[in-house]
Amino acid sequence: MDGIGYLALFAASFLSATVIPFSSEAVLAATLLGGGEPLLCLILATVGNTLGGMTGYVLGRWGSRALSEKRSVLSDERRKRWMDRIKRHGSVAALGCWLPGVGDFIAVALGALRVKWLPTLFWMALGKAARYAIILGIVPFSAQCGLPTDADVHAETQTDTVGLTEESGSVVVIVV
Repeated sequence: MDGIGYLALFAASFLSATVIPFSSEAVLAATLLGGGEPLLCLILATVGNTLGGMTGYVLGRWGSRALSEKRSVLSDERRKRWMDRIKRHGSVAALGCWLPGVGDFIAVALGALRVKWLPTLFWMALGKAARYAIILGIVPFSAQCGLPTDADVHAETQTDTVGLTEESGSVVVIVV
């Protein structure tokens, strides 16, 4: 595995924790199947995703007026319910920042509510690390179930560093 693959994993993890829709899980799986070192992948994905989440926290802290009743995209009742939940749980609510759809909102709301940043960082990193650790356990299992790995692709075809290869006319594998 080269440095570009690890850099791509870090960047994908960062971007997927922002409002940009992106799948860091797919990039993590590809990196692992491409021969990436599992512990390094876990660290890079967790740090990248946590930094992306903390970016949402900072934006919430700086732009807390945007969450006011006059500017909120949520109904007043729904916004109040979410904010009350986050107030009740404090920084521990950051454990849920990995959740698709609501995780970004949780991070922004934690910042807007001015929840202490260091405990928020801790709980956010813990939640994100747990998710990636689960993925690390699933990817080797899926490789044992017959999904193609980097070694399988290189054994059957010759490709450039980045390219597409087609096996059996039906499965397209991206080799990075």
